[in-house]
Amino acid sequence: MTVYSPITCEGGNPEALLVKPCDELTDGCCELVIIRYTLDQYWLDRSPELSLIAYYHLAREHGTIVIHFAVAEASQGMSLLDVSIPSDPWDAFQYVAQQLSLPVFSAHQPIPLISVNIAKPWGQEVWFTGIEQRGVAGAGSANQQSPLPHVLSALPGKLCGNRHRHLILLKILDPLPEEIFGDLYFELHQEKREVYVVTHVDPLAWPGGEGAIRFGFCAKKRQGFSSDKEFRQAFLSAVSDYEITRREIDQLIDRQRSLAGLGDNEPVDADQLKAWLSLVPMDLTREELKKRQYMESFTDSLPLSVGDVIKVPCLTPHSLQHGVRTIEFQTPVYERLIVSFAQKVLTQQHWDTEEAVKLMLLEQQSPEAHMPILVEPGLDIQRIVDFEDFEVRRVSLDSGTSMSINSPESYGVLMAIDHGIVIDGSLAEPESALLLPGSCHLLVLTNSSPKTACFLLAFPK
Repeated sequence: MTVYSPITCEGGNPEALLVKPCDELTDGCCELVIIRYTLDQYWLDRSPELSLIAYYHLAREHGTIVIHFAVAEASQGMSLLDVSIPSDPWDAFQYVAQQLSLPVFSAHQPIPLISVNIAKPWGQEVWFTGIEQRGVAGAGSANQQSPLPHVLSALPGKLCGNRHRHLILLKILDPLPEEIFGDLYFELHQEKREVYVVTHVDPLAWPGGEGAIRFGFCAKKRQGFSSDKEFRQAFLSAVSDYEITRREIDQLIDRQRSLAGLGDNEPVDADQLKAWLSLVPMDLTREELKKRQYMESFTDSLPLSVGDVIKVPCLTPHSLQHGVRTIEFQTPVYERLIVSFAQKVLTQQHWDTEEAVKLMLLEQQSPEAHMPILVEPGLDIQRIVDFEDFEVRRVSLDSGTSMSINSPESYGVLMAIDHGIVIDGSLAEPESALLLPGSCHLLVLTNSSPKTACFLLAFPK
């Protein structure tokens, strides 16, 4: 049995302290290195520091360094260092991970991402790489997981090319299946680029199997005005007029929230909202509907079916509609201008209509053709979006077909869509996601299902 002493990292990047022990390892040998360091929690107000402790098992096999690691908060992990643990480095590493219930990761294999659900007035978002004050995604398994930023901080260079603070944001948009209650904000972005891949259209909400996204503006309506300036002003007036009625209704609903002991900005489920809305005077309800329909007459909609891809350009107002579930990859910045919303906005006290109307694009955007990367029997790889800061590929594998993925330049993010995708012998469930480290070894993916199966790959630039 042995007592291990941790190394203290002064600079906040423990990876730098692994260079020397890795260089000194001879072939067939291994070592346990324990490093205590401070993480700047950049996603929280004032970025408070957190003391972490990382356990690294280093081994040199046939000239190659293999790294396994686990991370704990120092307040938890330091307790084991006062007692004797197995002297064999691998046994000691396993013992620590087991005693602290820590997931074990490899720098050379995919890292399973654990989602966090974020409640929205229109449903929920499911974050896989989100790191914000509103929620932090995890890594590991349902039974053993660590916060994703803790994991990335242990090997930021090897895992993601030191881009750990700016990962491509992968999430699922899961709106309620009811009109109005499940319609997203009509909003635009100045910097954030988004791409949606439709995975489900609720058959009760859309019996024909085709959902929708409100997207840009109606060309015919626009032609009815003498100038774009006049169109913008008319749209701004329509939204402003609707907002007056919207806020009047919201104030009545807020009284019901108060009676129920809820805060003005606490989310409530759709059934409760409908019950409260039934108490709104009928003439006000009719007024809201009339003004909303006129406001929405300025906008356009695109049909959406399962498998469709929607690229959302900057400055294009858009609103995914109820009952249309999508996978979304986006630039990891939080910025938006809310043009309008048919419910109360809970996250801010105002709409951004006036500013948005000045910036918004009016021209209809033609969908871009997908770029074939590799098409051969059993395998089809298409680049479905090519933004300035990242790209997304859709890969289709026929039954029984395999392909390999080389180590990405910095990192990659993989999302399984269909059943049957096996990654290095492990089955990936639909809508499960993996981080592919830049130091990842060659991966082999196979479709074990009897049908064609798809998955998505995103890479930063």
